[in-house]
Amino acid sequence: MSLELCKGIAVVIDDKALPKPNEAKEEIVKIIQKIKAGDIPLCIYTDLSEAQKAIQNLHSVSFLIIDWDMQGQLDDEYADEIIKPSQANRVIKFITEFKKICFCPIFIFSNAGVGDIQDSLKAHNPPLFFDDDKKNFIHVQSKKDLVKGKKLFSVINKWITENPTNYTLKSWENSFTQAKTDTFWHLFSKSPIWPKVMWESFMDDSVEPESNMNEVIYRLIKSRSSLSKLDSKKVNRRKHPLNHDEIKDVIQGMMFIDKKHIPENEIRPGDIYAGSKGKYFMNIRPECDTIFGRKDKAGNQLFDGNVYLIEGSKVTSNQFRKTYYNPKHGLNLKHDHILIYGIDGKDFIRFNFKEMFIHQYASVKNKLLTRLIPPYINNVQQQYSAYVGRFGLPRIPNKVLKGIK
Repeated sequence: MSLELCKGIAVVIDDKALPKPNEAKEEIVKIIQKIKAGDIPLCIYTDLSEAQKAIQNLHSVSFLIIDWDMQGQLDDEYADEIIKPSQANRVIKFITEFKKICFCPIFIFSNAGVGDIQDSLKAHNPPLFFDDDKKNFIHVQSKKDLVKGKKLFSVINKWITENPTNYTLKSWENSFTQAKTDTFWHLFSKSPIWPKVMWESFMDDSVEPESNMNEVIYRLIKSRSSLSKLDSKKVNRRKHPLNHDEIKDVIQGMMFIDKKHIPENEIRPGDIYAGSKGKYFMNIRPECDTIFGRKDKAGNQLFDGNVYLIEGSKVTSNQFRKTYYNPKHGLNLKHDHILIYGIDGKDFIRFNFKEMFIHQYASVKNKLLTRLIPPYINNVQQQYSAYVGRFGLPRIPNKVLKGIK
């Protein structure tokens, strides 16, 4: 039996993984032998501090196996954060840091009590283990349960395929990785200096080269990748019922990116800023007009430093039910506004198309909240364009309407 979805390098961190000739071989050695027999490349650390030093290079790990009873000390830079750290605290600290650079299945295989390990993970702030199984990204199991037959691979496969996030991640990752490889070989076959060709083309068009190159690369990769082979039963598992708050949070996560992921001085349509007195402002100025450093042929700066903003305000629950929502037909919208959900908490914000404000970017840049991303911002732009470009028509007289039978 092989690991169906785990393509890539596995990392094992266990101080007993590479015993000396005169040392007894523990269960982890047999586990490693099984992984190698499955032709899975392995990176092995026997000292947690060494793994900690290399953690920034572990961003493409297929899965992580770590022991709970690790020996060795963390680097001095962590000494102030963990006073007299226990073995458990060191492992928890490593997992917390690992989460920041890699999303992958994490397995704690140990001879320590499974329940005790889970309790320690639950007690961490924020928790790393939950009573609600669908929230868990860490699987804890005794080493001795994994050394017989094909139990190791069946446990890993079961944990991945029964966890919708892990299953979707590994399926997407495999498709994306192959598409990325195909894309870069395709471009390289056209020219080994294809980045220079693109860069100069973007510069000639007076558009920002970095973001445009990023868009082209992702578009080519997307055209080659697919999730068409996802098993719906593994994604839509009956034992994981949905609740209302989760649905709203996921929708919000699909619509926005956090400001921490927005590069400084990058301005795009959909950037949302906090205003005074509960107001919000959304930039609708085209990206090509707001590029810092963009110059014309005479060397003059093309960006005048302004952003074009439409104003928004919260819609109360009562307003939403009475004015904007019909249980049968959904949202009731008119041509002079648009409703955006989830900007601040779980409320709808009504953005008014009737007025557009010009502000200096310098005056609002520190008030950035989030960015509405495609295709949602594309819909806002389309609706706004339709409003601005609308034609006025004479009304049909009421006498005519009343006379229609």
